[in-house]
Amino acid sequence: MDKIAIDKLNEESLYHFTERRNLKTISQDGLVPTIGENAHGIEKSPKIFFSRGEIGILKVSEVWLRWLMNRIYGSNNRLNIYKDMDPKEKKIKIEEWNHEFITRKYLKDEEKKERLFAYYYEYIKKRTYLTLDIKDGEEYDSNDIDENKVSLKEKNNKYEQEFAKIMYSDFSDMDDMTMDSWNMHTKTDKGIKSKKIRIVETPDNKDDMLSILLYVYNKNKSIPHKRILLDDFMKYVEKKTQ
Repeated sequence: MDKIAIDKLNEESLYHFTERRNLKTISQDGLVPTIGENAHGIEKSPKIFFSRGEIGILKVSEVWLRWLMNRIYGSNNRLNIYKDMDPKEKKIKIEEWNHEFITRKYLKDEEKKERLFAYYYEYIKKRTYLTLDIKDGEEYDSNDIDENKVSLKEKNNKYEQEFAKIMYSDFSDMDDMTMDSWNMHTKTDKGIKSKKIRIVETPDNKDDMLSILLYVYNKNKSIPHKRILLDDFMKYVEKKTQ
């Protein structure tokens, strides 16, 4: 696949991140719609997710940090931190985490953030961003619904709705079922051909997701935002790379 520097793109450009090990397959077969392992129980049909513009990259990163933090400390137990606890102790720890998240106290929990940031740092080093040359009305519909929003509304569970509201931050109107520009997807079962995909790199030719995120963040950090965890993560990266 060809590469393109991110400074040659614009705020209408569409971005999808993937593991670097997938690039060979993508260059041959394009992107294939799936229900990924992180979307089971949320999405109802196979799609490819992407975001619009550099601000979209930053919003995705903030939400992804919150989502991963919940996966680590919630019932998913992503890093297996509760493995040596008995079931009762584990249940108490998860309930404590749920309260911490709902009350937003997690934003001040330095120990938990440190573990999250160490994990996310390695996570995005193994990934890269792709830009997609696809069109509204063909591969995707900008007025399509967000299945997660619909599911939350149908359940009418106030606790789950509050949880999702914190997860999505102020980036989403949870009463509007339309997908958001930072969390877009293709039409169901719609793939993207390899000729419509390019690998994104920084102006100095770095194509890992960490370098791209650093470039986008530093370029746009003067713009007012509510990327709280991402701000702290960037401080973590700065210290780590000094």
